[in-house]
Amino acid sequence: MRFELSVALRYLRAKRKQTLLSAVSLIAVIGFILGVMALIIALALMTGFQEDIQSKILGASAHVILYPTGARGIRDYHNTIDVVRKNSDVVSVSGVIYGKVMIYTAGGAEGIVLKGIDPTREKAVTDLTSSLDADALKALNDPNQERDPIVLGVDLAKTLHVKKGEIVTLVSPEALLTPLGLMPKFKKLKVAGTFQSGMYEYDQNWALVSMKTAQRLFSLGDSVTLIEARIKNIHDAAKVSDQLQKQLGSRFLVDNWINQNRSLFSAMKLEKIMLFITITLIVLVAAFNVVSTLIMTVLDKHKDIAVLMSMGATTKQIMRVFMIQGVLIGIAGTFIGALLGIVTSWVMDHYKIIQLPLDVYFIPYLPFHLRSEDILMIMGTALIISFLSTLYPAIRASRINPTEALRYE
Repeated sequence: MRFELSVALRYLRAKRKQTLLSAVSLIAVIGFILGVMALIIALALMTGFQEDIQSKILGASAHVILYPTGARGIRDYHNTIDVVRKNSDVVSVSGVIYGKVMIYTAGGAEGIVLKGIDPTREKAVTDLTSSLDADALKALNDPNQERDPIVLGVDLAKTLHVKKGEIVTLVSPEALLTPLGLMPKFKKLKVAGTFQSGMYEYDQNWALVSMKTAQRLFSLGDSVTLIEARIKNIHDAAKVSDQLQKQLGSRFLVDNWINQNRSLFSAMKLEKIMLFITITLIVLVAAFNVVSTLIMTVLDKHKDIAVLMSMGATTKQIMRVFMIQGVLIGIAGTFIGALLGIVTSWVMDHYKIIQLPLDVYFIPYLPFHLRSEDILMIMGTALIISFLSTLYPAIRASRINPTEALRYE
């Protein structure tokens, strides 16, 4: 193999009469560099985008959700929580209340989603309360206050132009029977703070209140509208949902985060696959440059090849010379491209270079997350393509007839 490698390296070196061959070889290497670099950056972008959105969704919502199929609320939710908690995959469980209300302030009015929570349990199920300061958490936990507290999403607070300590008015769709007939239910609350989930959809449209406040506002008594659970492994959500569905029966519909966001993540997965296929074409173009480089080398060196064969070089050795030459081009381009792609992705992610408008996208900037399996897959694909591109020129070189090639020398 030392003989084949020595000849292949010699053919790759530039000489005065071989400048064109060296230029074509350089172009082939650059093609591989650009292709591998683009693939790594593109897949890092898609992976980062998917993982960031997934973490934001899971931070604001539970892994498994139980809906009542018949009644308006879940009356015996404490017993149901005990049943769910017995599942070995479940880490924590909490009852919650969801409802839509109108919120009025001096700065305007908005339709929002109101979530009634038990703060002590909510922090074990979602991360919504993790960004709250101690005063806001204390206010939600304290039932003996002059006015019930409310915590607004940070972007919602900006839209309504309200700050901590100000009063807002909620209007519930639940009608209240009065001497004048049915009237909408109004309630004034004091802003205890804001939360920031990192998802614009939640930060702009959600508000948190205590469980008791939500029960009074929606006339639920001692009921909750949903039961949420967090599990050990997020990828086991479908399995845990099926187990709980069989255990709880038809009184509940058990859903999970994977099913609720299936269309979003399926679309992103398809985009990632299509992006990989599309950008791989750059590597294929570089492979054609390798083919042309080797064919030109074979045409230029056919007399040298004839001399080597007449001196005892076998057809397999001649094939290996040109296969090694093409693979060396692929290796150089692949490893340099991988290094540049990794460095570029790290810089783009670390310094948050590409900012996004929050009112259009879910996240504030484009994240670039590198996965070792993606990098290995890209490098392996590029090396396989470079190897396959050497086969035809190598076979053609091995079929040169030394007698014909040296006849007119």
